[in-house]
Amino acid sequence: ARAIGEVTGERGAVTGAGRTDAGVHAAAQVASFLSATRLDPATIRRALNARLPADIRVSSVEEAPRDFNARFDARSRSYRYCLIRRPTALWRGRYHLVEGALDLPSMRRSLGDLVGERDFASFTTAEGREAPSRCRVISAELVESPPLLAIAVTADHFLHKMMRLIAGTV
Repeated sequence: ARAIGEVTGERGAVTGAGRTDAGVHAAAQVASFLSATRLDPATIRRALNARLPADIRVSSVEEAPRDFNARFDARSRSYRYCLIRRPTALWRGRYHLVEGALDLPSMRRSLGDLVGERDFASFTTAEGREAPSRCRVISAELVESPPLLAIAVTADHFLHKMMRLIAGTV
């Protein structure tokens, strides 16, 4: 919000498509904000990147309909819960280390069972149970790229801590 205010000269709220839990990194996050600026999208993108911390980059800026809301208009969201199969100094602290044997065929089957619309109340916290718990999982798969292993899930929305609980269960 600070960088947008500096670029446009306006104060206003920025709405993200979703939130991430502590220790989680977002890639391809969509955000929206209202502005009356006359700056073109390419200029806004460059100006934002000049003001944002090095670990945050704006890859694209587009004009959207006035009533667009990044959080409520998103059709789907995708999460990748990444595991690493051996210790490494390079990726230490970035991925969850799993050194034991994993039953990959069973993991794939269990992920396949998540696809479809169903009640995911058992995959949320008490805090998350305050919201409706039906979600539509569009895809769920295990992606191998040794030494990394990712549990990749796309859904219409996710409940509080849903992805962490799915990953732990799988």
